[in-house]
Amino acid sequence: MRISSRWLTTSCILIIALASLGCGFRNRGGYGAETSTADDGTTITRMRSKEIGIVKQAQRTEGKYRANSMCYIDAQRSQDRSGSVTYNLLLEVRWTDTGVLETYQDTSTKESLNLNIDGEAVRLWPEGDVRREKDQMSGYITDYSVYPVSPDVLKALAGARDVSVSISGAGGTLEGYFEAPHIAAFNQFWQEYGSPARQSAPPKQ
Repeated sequence: MRISSRWLTTSCILIIALASLGCGFRNRGGYGAETSTADDGTTITRMRSKEIGIVKQAQRTEGKYRANSMCYIDAQRSQDRSGSVTYNLLLEVRWTDTGVLETYQDTSTKESLNLNIDGEAVRLWPEGDVRREKDQMSGYITDYSVYPVSPDVLKALAGARDVSVSISGAGGTLEGYFEAPHIAAFNQFWQEYGSPARQSAPPKQ
């Protein structure tokens, strides 16, 4: 049976397209990390866990987290020119504007990040200013916060079996938990970037 070259060409294109689509599905929610250098020479490596960074919302929410809230938590390692290493947790919270945004304009800096790692409670406070952005089309507001964290806490997250999360402050309360792929991402990040040559003193918990 003779097969036309046009049919073969179309089939090859279709196969390549399906293969690419399959890779896209496999990579969705996958672990990743990127490294950059700041102006002062500090090397910064950030974990990017994409969808698996979502902490599923619990039933009880208050204040600005009334509905449709999403939460992403990633790790970051910074090493300055002297070799001193520090770690941070990067918190990204998206919530729907309820029409009273001004009520919560200055409260996000007061929010604590509370982790329960296999029964051990850890409470973290944000460092510096909280960056806020609003998507005018979707109505979502996104707060970006940085929480200093000790290497021991990061290591505990990497080896955890169960992690629950609570974000609380004057703006309200959001509760959730880590999914298994998220813990796996922390584990991979720690395996790759958790053995610095010299660490600075851990922040107070």
